[in-house]
Amino acid sequence: DNEQSVFLGTVYDFLLVVMVLLVLVNLIIAIMNTAYEEARMKAKAYWARQMYRLIEEHNMIVTPYKTRKERADEMKELDRERLEISNATATERKRSEAECTDSSNTNIDFSSPKSEWNQ
Repeated sequence: DNEQSVFLGTVYDFLLVVMVLLVLVNLIIAIMNTAYEEARMKAKAYWARQMYRLIEEHNMIVTPYKTRKERADEMKELDRERLEISNATATERKRSEAECTDSSNTNIDFSSPKSEWNQ
């Protein structure tokens, strides 16, 4: 009877150790799986950024002739508009300078104010 109980105790201890080991292995697998998923997502984001960069580089280097021509036309149009604006501001500046010089050239005799006011 004592022999049987000692044997059963050893079996139960052995099963308890096996169960604890299984729980620990399961925990380790869960941690490694989480780390793997996180690393996979980071790698996916990294390669997505690399592909986006490569596509942008390709689009900048290999552009159709029509697009390049349109861009050149747009730049010429912008240059024309800037020139028109600068010419308009220069004309306006000259006009205001001319008005200032015209108003300063009026010969008012301040020694006799009554004669100027009565006219």
